[in-house]
Amino acid sequence: MRKIIAVNGKICPPEKAFISVNDRGLLFGDCLLEVMLGSFGKIPFLKEHLKRLYSSAQALDFKIPWSSEDLALELKTLAQKTFCAKVYIKLIITGGNQPRMFSLEEAPATKLIFLEELEDLPDKSKTKGISLCPVHKKFDQGYVSIKTNNYLHSIAERKRRKRAGFDDILWVNKKNEVCEASAANIFFVRKVKNINELYTPVEESGILPGITREKILMLVRNKPEVRSKTIKIDFSEIADFDEAFLSSSIQGLVPIKQIGSYQYKTLCPKGFFTQVNQNFKKLILRAVS
Repeated sequence: MRKIIAVNGKICPPEKAFISVNDRGLLFGDCLLEVMLGSFGKIPFLKEHLKRLYSSAQALDFKIPWSSEDLALELKTLAQKTFCAKVYIKLIITGGNQPRMFSLEEAPATKLIFLEELEDLPDKSKTKGISLCPVHKKFDQGYVSIKTNNYLHSIAERKRRKRAGFDDILWVNKKNEVCEASAANIFFVRKVKNINELYTPVEESGILPGITREKILMLVRNKPEVRSKTIKIDFSEIADFDEAFLSSSIQGLVPIKQIGSYQYKTLCPKGFFTQVNQNFKKLILRAVS
């Protein structure tokens, strides 16, 4: 299996899968998005992804005509057609076919589901770590805590920084607070005696709170050797930490070796990242077993 595409519940060959040029998702970016990882016919944390989808819809007064149960059943059915070790799954729901260009009339929603097998090749970013280039936001991005299909600003900045030799970007808001990478949350670790202090930016700093971020915080919540906090992190404080890593649904946990000119020791064999990464992989295995 290389790719499966379903449009409004109907599986189509990629070359025949299309939506109307009048679709509100295309014309106005009026759409919601969830990206998930599939593995051997199952979708870890599917319930959490759909909960966020409907929460986003409510915040935007966006009507989803399908129930959470119906979407879950369709996603599970499609995932079982793949049965690969790693499958990229994207669910997009748009505002539907716009009857008139500038009308706000409601239209039947459009549902797109993409599944694509990801090759299980060695990932240098996981073994060597990645570098982030700090980018200060020049404006406030509305609805940043809601997952939509608009990644325009992150894509543009990431392209620019890649040409300069960086792997990704680190958004910093107008208050000089650390936010997130282009499509992932960030964690920092500081070793204090026998305690690992784990920090991640608060939602108020301007982040999309990811499902994987939530699971990492859950994994360490009751561990006496770990003290986790969601706080405002001033960019000037990034040099105070020993390790840093990203979290996302598709990539899992990715070690950071450098932010700007500052270097981290994230890939130390006995470091915190190595430990939490192993525990997260076990959590995924339990979810698909």
